[in-house]
Amino acid sequence: MKFKNIYKSALLAMTVVMGLSVVSCNDDQGKYEPADGVPTVKYIKVTNPESGDSLITGAYLDNLICIVGDNLKSITEIWFNDQQAVLNTSYITEHTLLVSVPSIIPGEVTNTMRLVATGGTVNYPFEVIVPGPSMTSMSCEYATPGSEVTVYGNYFVDDPNVPFTIEVTDADGNPTGETITEFSDFQQMQVSFTLPASLTGNDYYFSATTVYGTAQSQFRYRDTRGMLFDFDGQTGLGNNGWHARTITSDETSITGNFVLLGDGTTQMEEYGGWHEDPYSFEYWCGDWSVPQKFEGTTARLNDIVDFSDFENMVVKFEIYVPESNPWSAGSLQVIFAGTDLVTGGGNNQGNGLNESGNAVPNNTYFRSVDDNGNEINPGYPRALYTPWQSEGSFDTGGEWITVSLPIATAFVYDDNGVTATQQLTEDSFASLQLFVWSGGMTGTPCTPIIKIDNIRAVPNR
Repeated sequence: MKFKNIYKSALLAMTVVMGLSVVSCNDDQGKYEPADGVPTVKYIKVTNPESGDSLITGAYLDNLICIVGDNLKSITEIWFNDQQAVLNTSYITEHTLLVSVPSIIPGEVTNTMRLVATGGTVNYPFEVIVPGPSMTSMSCEYATPGSEVTVYGNYFVDDPNVPFTIEVTDADGNPTGETITEFSDFQQMQVSFTLPASLTGNDYYFSATTVYGTAQSQFRYRDTRGMLFDFDGQTGLGNNGWHARTITSDETSITGNFVLLGDGTTQMEEYGGWHEDPYSFEYWCGDWSVPQKFEGTTARLNDIVDFSDFENMVVKFEIYVPESNPWSAGSLQVIFAGTDLVTGGGNNQGNGLNESGNAVPNNTYFRSVDDNGNEINPGYPRALYTPWQSEGSFDTGGEWITVSLPIATAFVYDDNGVTATQQLTEDSFASLQLFVWSGGMTGTPCTPIIKIDNIRAVPNR
């Protein structure tokens, strides 16, 4: 047996750090001073808070381990195969040493841990276990068949005896007959390749195989689940608010029509000024009948897509920002709302509600304060997509890319980028607004053009 127990959880690794630093490494407190000579290794272990210590002879990449022995302060370097580990003297004592196995896949496998010390080098048998591959995201989930895409993940390994491959399957996991074996870029955490031209349908998975195992992608190519707005008739939904944003197609289209934010001439101020006409798309559910109806092209979004498990869902869409009109100010605010905050129907009864008890059309439900600084609906949560923040300017380089916004972690800000004090509920997903405005960050004036397509809410798995 190679090991008695190994724990792959990052949370466990943090627990081990705290537990061992207090329990196992408290025999030599004070200023660190390296020792002379060479170390002796008695054994290696991890500590499980529930079941106690477990002795091991191998560990996964990036796992934390504890070396137990004598004269361990003499160690100056530790190598796992051909990868050097990072040593922290705060976790080195005379008899214990905490170290994380390097996260880089070894190029040369010797199954040896090499301890370089002040008095020489000691080799100790130890296996670094590489996990199977994982595919977590794709550069564009709606890329045109025959175009080049990049898949991101980890543990991509191309072994001479077991070459790295990606097999295409349908939504049920059945092979389509397409296997990708050629890659224009190959790295541990990303691979690029040309999509087979035959993938003209929808809802494909990718299945990656390495010498260490096989795993299905955590996303679907051309995913139709949870579709809210495809702008081509699948759901029939489009503008239903005060501003009829342009829905069109052009030579850049990937799946027909898209909604266009920005007109290429209206300038966005550095603080993300308020420009509803060119930069706001509203879908406010509900019609103007009495009583108000939510059906057809005015249906509630949570009647079309099941949001009962919204905390484990991701809002995705494709986006295209041309190089001619880069984006450098204002956040794309992605705002869901229930009928208690806004609907498309009017019939105001004088208290901001219609005869059905639903909120009438308004542009105040998502604002913290009004134009006079008076509080309106402070702390209402939404996602803020601000891709220009890191570089100061953003465009998609002539390509469409997929944006992924996990509901549980992305929809937690107010309009100024402060952590929201309110929380979304299952009833919050009746309407949707996209508005390039504010966000709490200062950029540079710009006249961006932002094309958005295939807005969907899918499981986060």
